[in-house]
Amino acid sequence: MTSEWQPFREPLRMTILRTGMIAFAVGAVLARWWSGLANWPLATLLALWPSFGGHWLEVWFLNWLRPRLSPARG
Repeated sequence: MTSEWQPFREPLRMTILRTGMIAFAVGAVLARWWSGLANWPLATLLALWPSFGGHWLEVWFLNWLRPRLSPARG
């Protein structure tokens, strides 16, 4: 059973919206845990790094690495 591989595509607007909302929520939790809401912008910026960067790492895996892996891998 073979499936036809198709590259992953998502509009940039949706990517920014999703990763931005994740960073916004995680930033709020981190700011509250650290010392208060005054640190929310910094905490959101720090949370944006793994959420937005992680998206591009996943796109790289789905579009470049996965097609090069053997279908019979263990």
